[in-house]
Amino acid sequence: LSINSGSSSVKFDWYEGDQSQFQKRVSGKVDGIGSHADIHAKFFDSGAQYSHTGSVANHEDALKESIHALQYFLPGETVSQVDRIGFRIVHGGELFTETVRLTDVSLTALEHLGHPAPLHNPPALASIRAAQKLFRPGVVFAGVFDTQFHKHLPVVARTYGLPYTLTQKYGIRRYGFHGLAHRFMRDRYIRMSGISLEEATLITVQLGSGCSVCAIKNGYSVDTSMGFTPLEGLMMRTRTGDIDAGLVSYIARQERLDGFQMEHILNEDSGLAGLSGTDGDMRTLIARYGSDTRSKLAVDVFCYRVAKYITSYIPAIGMPKAIIFGGGIGELSPFIRERIATLVSPLGITLSKEKNAECIGKESCISDLQSAIQLYCIPVDESEVIFTETVSMV
Repeated sequence: LSINSGSSSVKFDWYEGDQSQFQKRVSGKVDGIGSHADIHAKFFDSGAQYSHTGSVANHEDALKESIHALQYFLPGETVSQVDRIGFRIVHGGELFTETVRLTDVSLTALEHLGHPAPLHNPPALASIRAAQKLFRPGVVFAGVFDTQFHKHLPVVARTYGLPYTLTQKYGIRRYGFHGLAHRFMRDRYIRMSGISLEEATLITVQLGSGCSVCAIKNGYSVDTSMGFTPLEGLMMRTRTGDIDAGLVSYIARQERLDGFQMEHILNEDSGLAGLSGTDGDMRTLIARYGSDTRSKLAVDVFCYRVAKYITSYIPAIGMPKAIIFGGGIGELSPFIRERIATLVSPLGITLSKEKNAECIGKESCISDLQSAIQLYCIPVDESEVIFTETVSMV
């Protein structure tokens, strides 16, 4: 069982098999923890759907709803007898750089990790503690970290220009996030192209509510746009992305805000939503692109920032074999992909308009034959990475 928890949602995926062959049988999501939640699931054996709405107060209730959905499709099996459960955990800090067996010792360490982890890890920890109550004692729990894919960042890529004593005292460095998504795109491209890991020199672009770009050289992440927290880098649905640090204190002084209020503005009230005056949904902004100047500005800034990050990684990895789009926007919006591709065309990149227009939520090469760098769309499945890591953990 793969569990991917957010502050108000839990995604769950059920895999079955033996050491030689596994398959995903059920995938679902509980969305709306803390109120009336929507519970949806799909049974891959038949394509049957499960849909339900119910009161879900917390992550324990969400896991119970997940189990109910699984038992709906698998009535003859005892879901509670699952062998292993893998949990996505956003931040591993410097302590957790590999998938780890979640014991009381490791969970205590996670709960006292410090750094920015208290902002991002609580949903996963809540699901883990809930699962301890709902599943038998013998189940193996594994923690799979978003940050672990970026553990090979070179010193020059992970270091901030802060006083060295402060960086050492507080463990301040660029960690990077979205590691499961970037790894999936890398691994899938390797399988599709038939190259080896060492030959994989790529730029992966994860565009959704949260967005990041990753430079992969010889199979390893060597730079990425998110840093100490997921706030750094690209402009996102509600996050500023890169910003002049002096602006933070300036706005705080002008508006008489404390640190927590300022952090809320940067994380929740900015980005596409803040610029456009909408909720930041890219579909809304594209629909208004030709008629609303603020929506157009938000989209244009978004695409410009992505293109700027892509081209900035050429010194780090040289010319990549491919640029890969993933995430909700990257997978579903030919409009955004085309604008980004146009901005990076000085690299010799040429998009196939026909292939791009036809590629919505499916895997495809979207560049034309003359393109110096291949462009791909690869729908991301983070649960597969969680599953692979959980099964292979000793």
